[in-house]
Amino acid sequence: SASSALSGAALLKLDAAYAAWIAQHVNRFLKPISSLNQPELIAFHGHTVFHQPEANVSYQLGSGAVLAALTNHPVVCNFRSTDIALGGQGAPLVPLGDKELFSSYPACLNIGGFANISLDFKNQRIAFDIVPVNYALNRLCEFLNVRYDHNGTIAKSGTLQPDLFKALNAQAYFKLRGPKSLGREWFDTAQWPLLYNSRYTLQDRIRTYTEHSAFQIAQILKYYKIKKVFVSGGGTLNSSLLNYIKKYCACSIHVPDSTLIHFKEALIFAWLGLQRIKLKTNTLRTVTGAKKNSCGGALYLP
Repeated sequence: SASSALSGAALLKLDAAYAAWIAQHVNRFLKPISSLNQPELIAFHGHTVFHQPEANVSYQLGSGAVLAALTNHPVVCNFRSTDIALGGQGAPLVPLGDKELFSSYPACLNIGGFANISLDFKNQRIAFDIVPVNYALNRLCEFLNVRYDHNGTIAKSGTLQPDLFKALNAQAYFKLRGPKSLGREWFDTAQWPLLYNSRYTLQDRIRTYTEHSAFQIAQILKYYKIKKVFVSGGGTLNSSLLNYIKKYCACSIHVPDSTLIHFKEALIFAWLGLQRIKLKTNTLRTVTGAKKNSCGGALYLP
């Protein structure tokens, strides 16, 4: 994003301005809610600008101090830094919430900018990023002057191109076992050149990448012998993507109602924030690869 190229001073100004903008929306949302039902805290992830755990860096835009001051509510933010300081990936963060809030499913799959999964394996919770999805597809859709592939109709109109499909699947990341995590930097370096320089039509590239994402998701579901998976995130609205996942594996896919599709991660982050103020574990070493479990997040009081 453009914010990653800003000077330090400009980034700090944007950090405060973005938090002030978020505060306006929070205040508007909370205004009609009675004083008896006001939240105990605001759990705020922020917008990721840098995520380079190998360099001990993960930075999310948005000042917790500004947000707390302008909303008059405690704010928990900066969820990833403690885990990274302990040698972890700082991601993904939702698996403990998956385990506690959606325990009837052996695995939870979130399909957003990137697809990530959490599951129980050998009596411990593990989780990792699988593959870019909407982050890649939306970049391609921009060249067609649309924001995203609505219901996967563009993918459906295209043709799978085997050589591009093979090249995308050959990336070394897909051979690694978790814990592992993806960021936009990886996609920009490893996969975007393959897509941008491809000779195929945009429709074919979108079809091929959609199937690539589905194939990688299916490979994980098969490897861990997952028979039933809870799926959330914007990717669940892409029927072509879901059909391609079913094409490559026999797992039963459960898509919840629209509220959970869009707000499951927000629900879990609220729970992670609650764990933080209760001084309870909210980040698992088995998920991130850190030296120990941790209670991550910075608390700002108004």
